[in-house]
Amino acid sequence: MPEALVTLNRVPGLISDEVRLATLKIVGLGTGGPGRLTAEAIIAMDNASRIYHLSPLGSELITLYGDRVSSLEPLYAGPHTPEASYAGIVEFLVNEADSAQSRGQSICFASYGDALFMVDSTTALLSRLSTEKRFSVAVVPAVSAIGALRAMFPQELRGNFQCVDSNSISTGLLMLNSALPTIVTQVAEVGVRQLRAPVDDDALRRLTHALATAYGPEHPCTLAVAPWYVDIPPLSIATTCGGLIECAPRIHTGMSLVIGARVGLQA
Repeated sequence: MPEALVTLNRVPGLISDEVRLATLKIVGLGTGGPGRLTAEAIIAMDNASRIYHLSPLGSELITLYGDRVSSLEPLYAGPHTPEASYAGIVEFLVNEADSAQSRGQSICFASYGDALFMVDSTTALLSRLSTEKRFSVAVVPAVSAIGALRAMFPQELRGNFQCVDSNSISTGLLMLNSALPTIVTQVAEVGVRQLRAPVDDDALRRLTHALATAYGPEHPCTLAVAPWYVDIPPLSIATTCGGLIECAPRIHTGMSLVIGARVGLQA
């Protein structure tokens, strides 16, 4: 074990009793690189018998924790719908937690960003665990890409803001409050029912129409990649709500849309 981990484990109060005693620990890995892990995340993973992840930080985790680290990428990849992929991951983790509890051990599921903030895999897991009473669960929060976007756009996202996924808007499931700033997540996946597929142009047109209707076609917005991983530089593309469709060739995985509030409206 690296000496730094030994030292952290000796410091009282760095990890809550809830996390320390939980059989399944859902750990947020933050915005990239082992230097950005919280002390609680480091200790939680150090005390786990197995660490499962869906993150580009896998190699860093292996450096810290060795062969206790396993990627769940094989369960995530392939021609599956997101729902089917996440269901498989959830059932695997529930079974592993059951097994760990029978041995008096614990496991971790490590996710990028904050485990509670707009991460579909952890949302699916927590939904499933809400019906589970066989073992204890705890969440270790972290800095998220949403927090990074707020730091990148302090003027557009000052005060309260709404955070929604692109499909909820394009399918009409959610009406936007244009008096509030907005982060639209998963823009590259709008209308897509398979993981890592290209953006659906028809769905992007619906999203563009919905945003132009809510904010006005000339209202400025920015496609952005937050630096949620240490090797990914910040990136932003200025456009308008009505011009979003023209950006289709430049949209890629990891992009969010940042929209400031319409001036003069009450939230």
